[in-house]
Amino acid sequence: MKGNFHLLYYLRKQKVYKGGPRAIYMRITVDGKWAEMSIGRECESDKWNSSAGRAIGTKEDVRTLNSYLDSLQSKMRMAHQAFTRHRATDYSSDFARTVYRQITKKQISNEVICRT
Repeated sequence: MKGNFHLLYYLRKQKVYKGGPRAIYMRITVDGKWAEMSIGRECESDKWNSSAGRAIGTKEDVRTLNSYLDSLQSKMRMAHQAFTRHRATDYSSDFARTVYRQITKKQISNEVICRT
């Protein structure tokens, strides 16, 4: 198992959307299988760079958001490396849920959507 890993941040419009900030979602792809979940943060769509997966701007709130995204990405990559060193099973969905819970120390229920 190679354990190819990719992480993507994107804005997602809710079903009942009347404007304003959109939820930021994280999609983790491991060996072609993916899981996505809300990271609990929001951003205005006109302040979001979809190709970079980051907010645009220099204000403190934008820098804080981008710093949080970088920190989360770093922690997920470190967890993926540790996971691939110690396990040799198919883990994409379980990996995403378990690691995200440990990193944020909160339960994920309805905001996790898994595809295998």
